[in-house]
Amino acid sequence: MATKKGAGGKQQPYDKKTGRYGNGDAAKREELRRIYDSVPEIDRAAKKVKVSLTKKEFAVFYQKLGEIKRGGYVDRNEKGEMYIPLEEQDEKGDIHHKIVLNGGNYVNPKIKRVFEFENGTAMQDFLLKWGN
Repeated sequence: MATKKGAGGKQQPYDKKTGRYGNGDAAKREELRRIYDSVPEIDRAAKKVKVSLTKKEFAVFYQKLGEIKRGGYVDRNEKGEMYIPLEEQDEKGDIHHKIVLNGGNYVNPKIKRVFEFENGTAMQDFLLKWGN
């Protein structure tokens, strides 16, 4: 295999397939950059969602993720994203009905959207229509 001296004075191997000298790190970086640039802007922006959940609702959300991890049932849409229902009562006695759309999994959750409903019936109707 042919070699040439690199910037550090070390011999670099020559790759006959690519016709380049080096260990391939630059090619790997270029491939990753090309893949990242091919991802639509919408997918990148979807990670920056302002979530309107209280600390208590986040606690219930993670509790439900634990139940799912242990084999609990969860409604999913056609993309496999999870609809996680949350019903919490605040200090005033008002019950808040929300559904969290989780685009990740239970290990690495990615909240895409939070749906709020006036009552539990509207929330259940939503799950019947959109969940599986």
